[in-house]
Amino acid sequence: QKPPSGHVIPMSASVVIGKIDRPMTLVFQDQDGMKIPTLRGPTAFVPAAMNASDYGLPNNGGEIAVSVERLLDPSNQECIGLPAALLVASMMTGKEPLTNLVATGGLAEDGSTVAVADLLTLLRGIPPAGDQIVLAPEGNLTQLYDLALMGKLDLLLQHQIYTAEDLKAAEAIALDPPERITRARALFADVQTLGTSMDFSELVTNASVRERLLEVLKHAPQHASAKVLLDAGSGGIPAAMTLEGSLFALEQAAMPIFKQMEGTADPVIESATVFAEIRSDLSSVRAKLDRSAVSLSDDLTDFVEELEEYSQLNNRTSSRGVGMLAQLRATWSRVGSTHQSLRSGAKSAPAGQEGGSG
Repeated sequence: QKPPSGHVIPMSASVVIGKIDRPMTLVFQDQDGMKIPTLRGPTAFVPAAMNASDYGLPNNGGEIAVSVERLLDPSNQECIGLPAALLVASMMTGKEPLTNLVATGGLAEDGSTVAVADLLTLLRGIPPAGDQIVLAPEGNLTQLYDLALMGKLDLLLQHQIYTAEDLKAAEAIALDPPERITRARALFADVQTLGTSMDFSELVTNASVRERLLEVLKHAPQHASAKVLLDAGSGGIPAAMTLEGSLFALEQAAMPIFKQMEGTADPVIESATVFAEIRSDLSSVRAKLDRSAVSLSDDLTDFVEELEEYSQLNNRTSSRGVGMLAQLRATWSRVGSTHQSLRSGAKSAPAGQEGGSG
């Protein structure tokens, strides 16, 4: 029931040249050089995708070792496919990857990109770095529209987010990109600067900003941040979030409760202001949620009321207080089960196909 957390995992690669007439193999290893057996999927799909994309690995029987500095959650291992392939492609072509590049995404055997779960959580976890480029599968575009529905201007502006339909399109953005990509980055940087002094609704409808966004898309049609902001200003966004976006919105709204229930034996929140903010945030997103997440929203709202009543008790060691705490724990367990079930559903459903408005 604990919300997922996003992390940027540095990667590097090394090559051992062989002398046998057979294709090179790809392995993943940790920072100590130990092979990671749980990454069998990417180990198979990345070479197949590279061969299908005309990056045929040499037939010398050698080995390409991709090192990751921390282990991945096995349930989310697909996110390493695209960045690993770009890393290997950089080695094979001699093209330098962009500075401040964060890539995520799976790869199919035909070289097309595969959407990943928890993209929004990853965006929240990436440290701001000015001209940061985030590259994701095209299938994750629907989750970026979720940010517009939430009014999360910071995440749409903090990073320049691009999407790619396949490995070749990703390479054109990430490895030694053409001048048009450089120009698009500079134009969007102007929008990022303007965004520091405007609220969301003002920014996306401002004529000067919209002109810049159109210019960004003229140079880089895959610039997802620009596309989503432009569509938000013209009413071209969906009416409801995806399930992934809905869970992200609820987790952000109720984060003080998630932290409190995970971290202490006595889950007391002293501030009435915190409770008021949680109720307000939950209420503001409810009408935009995927229908599957509405019941979780209502359960969280009810739990806020219970926790506030318990927090206001003068004597929480009394029989009443002990009974209320036991009830709180039982209620939270049920909320957690619902949350975990929905999280599993968001991971297994294709991006953009998790449900609908309710």
